[in-house]
Amino acid sequence: MSALDGLKISGRPLRGATNGVPQFLLPLYRSGDGISAFSGALLVPPYSVSKTLHEEGSLSTFVREGGFCFAFDVFGAPFVLARNGQVDRVDPETREITPCSANLEDWANRVSASPNHELGAGLASEWQLCHRELLAFERLVPKRPFVMGGDFVVGNLVPCELQRALSLYSTLSAQLVGISNGVTVTVDGWTP
Repeated sequence: MSALDGLKISGRPLRGATNGVPQFLLPLYRSGDGISAFSGALLVPPYSVSKTLHEEGSLSTFVREGGFCFAFDVFGAPFVLARNGQVDRVDPETREITPCSANLEDWANRVSASPNHELGAGLASEWQLCHRELLAFERLVPKRPFVMGGDFVVGNLVPCELQRALSLYSTLSAQLVGISNGVTVTVDGWTP
């Protein structure tokens, strides 16, 4: 069994439609369904939801031309699949794009092997033990952004609906473009 199939089996399915799934996304969306796995730290929205987020422009800040955002870690950091099959990770606070894996199968192996590091699964579990279960499309966003010194601790995290989280990150990252490290910044609009 492939690592990608393993994620689909071990995760909680999120139902969706298969209409119009592009060829390069078929390994991920054969059924159209999404996945929530690793205590909700991994969110692969159903294809129809991801497509809508792209069409509405919610992901335009984070996706290069021709790429498709197919998954998010617990903090709302997008994973983007390029047409050449490479998977990139986007830091939503800075818009920094980092190559993550050569293809979807390598990505699935990587997140399965180290979900705490790759997805924030440990913090997701800890937060849920202290508060409640994350809802299907919620991400944990920092009260004080990580890029501005916020800590990766339960006390700095609040649940936020995915589309709202993306909007917050887009606003934050737009204000940080061109700012040098160490400069004191006041960010408008960061109220998760």
